Amino acid sequence: SRTPVREAIIRLESEGLLTVRPQVGTAVAPIDVDAVADGQFVREALECRTVAMAAHAVTPADATLLRAMLEEQGRVAALGDHAAFVPLDDAMHQKLVAMAGRPQVWHAVEDVKAQLDRVRFLSLEDPAWLATIHLQHEDIVLRVIAGDAEGAAAAMSRHLRNVFASIETIAQSHPEYFRSASTSPEGGRVKQEP
Repeated sequence: SRTPVREAIIRLESEGLLTVRPQVGTAVAPIDVDAVADGQFVREALECRTVAMAAHAVTPADATLLRAMLEEQGRVAALGDHAAFVPLDDAMHQKLVAMAGRPQVWHAVEDVKAQLDRVRFLSLEDPAWLATIHLQHEDIVLRVIAGDAEGAAAAMSRHLRNVFASIETIAQSHPEYFRSASTSPEGGRVKQEP
Protein backbone atom coordinates (compact mmCIF):
# COMPACT_ATOMS: atom_id res chain seq x y z
CA SER A 1 0.00 0.00 0.00
CA ARG A 2 1.18 3.51 -0.78
CA THR A 3 -0.59 5.02 2.23
CA PRO A 4 2.15 4.29 4.83
CA VAL A 5 4.80 5.68 2.46
CA ARG A 6 2.72 8.80 1.82
CA GLU A 7 2.17 9.28 5.56
CA ALA A 8 5.89 8.87 6.23
CA ILE A 9 6.73 11.45 3.56
CA ILE A 10 4.18 13.89 5.01
CA ARG A 11 5.68 13.47 8.49
CA LEU A 12 9.26 13.90 7.25
CA GLU A 13 8.20 17.02 5.35
CA SER A 14 6.46 18.44 8.44
CA GLU A 15 9.67 17.88 10.43
CA GLY A 16 11.63 19.79 7.80
CA LEU A 17 13.61 16.76 6.68
CA LEU A 18 12.19 16.50 3.16
CA THR A 19 11.20 19.01 0.51
CA VAL A 20 8.28 17.84 -1.64
CA ARG A 21 7.68 19.54 -4.96
CA PRO A 22 4.53 18.21 -6.63
CA GLN A 23 5.13 17.01 -10.16
CA VAL A 24 8.89 17.54 -9.69
CA GLY A 25 10.12 15.27 -6.93
CA THR A 26 11.14 14.83 -3.33
CA ALA A 27 14.56 15.72 -1.95
CA VAL A 28 16.35 15.86 1.39
CA ALA A 29 15.78 19.36 2.76
CA PRO A 30 18.71 21.52 3.82
CA ILE A 31 19.28 21.74 7.57
CA ASP A 32 17.15 24.57 8.92
CA VAL A 33 19.49 26.55 11.18
CA ASP A 34 16.59 28.39 12.80
CA ALA A 35 14.95 25.07 13.70
CA VAL A 36 18.28 23.87 15.11
CA ALA A 37 18.47 27.01 17.28
CA ASP A 38 14.87 26.52 18.44
CA GLY A 39 15.49 22.86 19.26
CA GLN A 40 18.66 23.73 21.13
CA PHE A 41 16.79 26.39 23.11
CA VAL A 42 14.14 23.88 24.19
CA ARG A 43 16.72 21.20 25.02
CA GLU A 44 18.78 23.60 27.07
CA ALA A 45 15.74 24.82 29.01
CA LEU A 46 14.56 21.30 29.78
CA GLU A 47 17.83 19.45 30.23
CA CYS A 48 19.61 22.05 32.35
CA ARG A 49 16.68 22.01 34.75
CA THR A 50 16.39 18.22 34.82
CA VAL A 51 20.16 17.65 35.22
CA ALA A 52 20.14 19.94 38.26
CA MET A 53 17.23 17.93 39.67
CA ALA A 54 19.12 14.69 38.90
CA ALA A 55 22.09 15.97 40.92
CA HIS A 56 19.79 16.34 43.93
CA ALA A 57 18.25 12.89 43.42
CA VAL A 58 21.26 10.75 42.42
CA THR A 59 21.48 7.34 44.10
CA PRO A 60 24.46 4.96 44.32
CA ALA A 61 22.77 2.75 41.69
CA ASP A 62 22.38 5.77 39.38
CA ALA A 63 26.05 6.66 39.85
CA THR A 64 27.12 3.10 38.97
CA LEU A 65 24.97 3.09 35.85
CA LEU A 66 26.17 6.54 34.72
CA ARG A 67 29.82 5.48 35.15
CA ALA A 68 29.14 2.34 33.08
CA MET A 69 27.51 4.48 30.39
CA LEU A 70 30.55 6.76 30.31
CA GLU A 71 32.89 3.78 30.06
CA GLU A 72 30.97 2.38 27.09
CA GLN A 73 30.91 5.80 25.41
CA GLY A 74 34.67 6.06 25.91
CA ARG A 75 35.22 2.64 24.35
CA VAL A 76 33.10 3.51 21.31
CA ALA A 77 34.65 6.99 20.97
CA ALA A 78 38.15 5.46 21.00
CA LEU A 79 37.08 3.28 18.07
CA GLY A 80 35.74 6.35 16.24
CA ASP A 81 32.37 4.61 15.86
CA HIS A 82 29.98 7.56 15.65
CA ALA A 83 27.04 5.35 14.61
CA ALA A 84 27.34 3.41 17.87
CA PHE A 85 27.99 6.57 19.91
CA VAL A 86 24.71 8.31 19.05
CA PRO A 87 22.36 5.87 20.84
CA LEU A 88 24.71 5.83 23.85
CA ASP A 89 24.61 9.63 23.89
CA ASP A 90 20.81 9.65 23.79
CA ALA A 91 20.59 6.95 26.49
CA MET A 92 22.72 9.01 28.88
CA HIS A 93 20.66 12.17 28.34
CA GLN A 94 17.45 10.18 28.75
CA LYS A 95 18.74 8.61 31.98
CA LEU A 96 19.56 12.03 33.43
CA VAL A 97 16.05 13.26 32.62
CA ALA A 98 14.56 10.14 34.21
CA MET A 99 16.70 10.60 37.34
CA ALA A 100 15.03 14.00 37.76
CA GLY A 101 11.74 12.16 38.12
CA ARG A 102 10.51 13.52 34.80
CA PRO A 103 10.89 10.64 32.31
CA GLN A 104 8.12 11.96 30.03
CA VAL A 105 10.14 15.14 29.43
CA TRP A 106 12.41 13.06 27.18
CA HIS A 107 9.52 12.77 24.70
CA ALA A 108 9.43 16.57 24.44
CA VAL A 109 13.19 16.59 23.83
CA GLU A 110 12.85 13.96 21.10
CA ASP A 111 10.12 16.01 19.42
CA VAL A 112 12.43 19.02 18.94
CA LYS A 113 15.73 17.41 18.06
CA ALA A 114 15.29 16.23 14.45
CA GLN A 115 17.29 19.12 12.98
CA LEU A 116 19.77 19.00 15.90
CA ASP A 117 20.38 15.32 15.21
CA ARG A 118 21.26 16.07 11.60
CA VAL A 119 24.03 18.41 12.75
CA ARG A 120 25.10 15.92 15.41
CA PHE A 121 25.46 13.07 12.89
CA LEU A 122 27.59 15.26 10.63
CA SER A 123 29.82 16.53 13.44
CA LEU A 124 30.34 13.12 15.05
CA GLU A 125 32.03 11.85 11.89
CA ASP A 126 35.10 13.66 13.23
CA PRO A 127 36.82 11.38 15.81
CA ALA A 128 38.13 14.45 17.66
CA TRP A 129 34.55 15.65 18.10
CA LEU A 130 33.58 12.26 19.56
CA ALA A 131 36.33 12.61 22.15
CA THR A 132 35.21 16.15 22.98
CA ILE A 133 31.59 15.10 23.48
CA HIS A 134 32.70 12.19 25.67
CA LEU A 135 34.76 14.55 27.87
CA GLN A 136 31.76 16.88 28.19
CA HIS A 137 29.59 13.94 29.21
CA GLU A 138 32.16 13.02 31.86
CA ASP A 139 32.04 16.57 33.21
CA ILE A 140 28.24 16.51 33.41
CA VAL A 141 28.04 13.06 34.99
CA LEU A 142 30.77 13.66 37.56
CA ARG A 143 29.02 16.85 38.67
CA VAL A 144 25.70 15.00 38.94
CA ILE A 145 27.30 12.21 40.98
CA ALA A 146 28.91 14.81 43.26
CA GLY A 147 25.51 16.44 43.80
CA ASP A 148 26.68 19.70 42.17
CA ALA A 149 23.37 20.83 40.68
CA GLU A 150 24.57 24.27 39.59
CA GLY A 151 27.77 22.89 38.03
CA ALA A 152 25.89 20.10 36.27
CA ALA A 153 23.44 22.59 34.75
CA ALA A 154 26.30 24.84 33.58
CA ALA A 155 28.15 21.86 32.08
CA MET A 156 24.97 20.74 30.30
CA SER A 157 24.45 24.23 28.89
CA ARG A 158 28.01 24.33 27.50
CA HIS A 159 27.54 20.84 26.07
CA LEU A 160 24.26 21.62 24.32
CA ARG A 161 25.60 24.87 22.85
CA ASN A 162 28.25 22.92 20.93
CA VAL A 163 25.77 22.59 18.10
CA PHE A 164 26.49 26.19 17.08
CA ALA A 165 30.22 25.52 16.72
CA SER A 166 29.38 22.39 14.72
CA ILE A 167 27.24 24.36 12.30
CA GLU A 168 29.97 26.91 11.72
CA THR A 169 32.58 24.20 11.12
CA ILE A 170 30.38 22.18 8.77
CA ALA A 171 29.11 25.27 6.91
CA GLN A 172 32.66 26.27 6.01
CA SER A 173 33.08 23.16 3.87
CA HIS A 174 29.42 22.48 3.01
CA PRO A 175 27.33 25.69 3.05
CA GLU A 176 24.77 24.00 0.80
CA TYR A 177 23.74 21.77 3.73
CA PHE A 178 22.07 24.69 5.53
CA ARG A 179 19.10 27.02 5.18
CA SER A 180 18.30 29.91 7.48
CA ALA A 181 16.44 33.19 7.56
CA SER A 182 18.71 34.64 10.27
CA THR A 183 22.09 33.53 8.90
CA SER A 184 23.72 33.30 5.54
CA PRO A 185 24.44 29.76 4.38
CA GLU A 186 27.92 30.95 3.47
CA GLY A 187 29.07 30.53 7.05
CA GLY A 188 27.26 33.35 8.83
CA ARG A 189 26.99 33.17 12.58
CA VAL A 190 24.02 31.55 14.24
CA LYS A 191 22.21 33.76 16.71
CA GLN A 192 22.29 32.12 20.10
CA GLU A 193 20.86 33.08 23.43
CA PRO A 194 23.29 34.44 26.05
